[in-house]
Amino acid sequence: MQALLPRLRAGGGRVLHLGTSVAFQPQKGTATYGITKAAFHRLYQQLNAEDLAVPVGSLSPGLVDTEGVQDHVAKARRLELPHVKYFDQAFEKGWTTDMKQLMAFVDYLLQLPAEEFTAREWRFSEWRKQVEAISFRAPSGETGETGETGAARGVWGGARGDARSHAGAPNDSHWMAE
Repeated sequence: MQALLPRLRAGGGRVLHLGTSVAFQPQKGTATYGITKAAFHRLYQQLNAEDLAVPVGSLSPGLVDTEGVQDHVAKARRLELPHVKYFDQAFEKGWTTDMKQLMAFVDYLLQLPAEEFTAREWRFSEWRKQVEAISFRAPSGETGETGETGAARGVWGGARGDARSHAGAPNDSHWMAE
C-alpha cells in the first residue's frame, strides 16, 4: 500500500475492499476465509483511521457466481460441509449477484463523496432492494436494456443525480443506510 500511495493521491484514486458476511458470521469449514476477510475488514477501517488522503471503501457484493465460487462449492460438497445447502438454495432461487448490476453499483460507490464512501461497509443486496422498490416507469414508458424502469436505470447506471431526479426516488444521502 505504501508504494501505491503517491500515485493514488496524485490521481485522486480510491481503494475498494470486497467484504463478506462470513467475516462476521462463522460457519463450519470457512475458518481461513472468514478470518482473512475479517482481517481485511479491519485493515479497511485502519487505513481510513490513518488519514492517508486515499479513501478506502468497503463493499459486500453478496454471492457472485464466479469460477472461484464454483470451485469452492465443489470442494465443500466433497467435504460434506453444511454451508453447501445455502449455496444450492442460493443458486436455485437466483440469489446470486448479477455482475452487470454489481459493476454499476461499484461505479455508483466510486462517485460518492469520500466521507460517504468510507463511512461503512456497503451491501449490494440492500442497494438492490432499494432500487427494486422504486416501482414507477420511465417517463417515456420504456424500460432499459435489462428491463429496469427509468428510476432504476438512473441508479444502476451509477449516476446519482439521475436516480434522484425521478419523482418518488430517495433524495437523502442516507437512503442506503443499513
